[in-house]
Amino acid sequence: MKKPEVVTIRLTTEIKALLVKQAQAQNRSITSYLEWLVMQDAAAARTAPKNRRG
Repeated sequence: MKKPEVVTIRLTTEIKALLVKQAQAQNRSITSYLEWLVMQDAAAARTAPKNRRG
């Protein structure tokens, strides 16, 4: 089993409070919520049409 990577980020107090609130609303830990957000964004990027100017 691979050892998990560590990511350190700096957030304002306000952003951290929003992160905690959103994670709690999803019944997730902060880490689990961030993982879920990344996976949701990646899935949306695969299915969303490209913006085309024309």
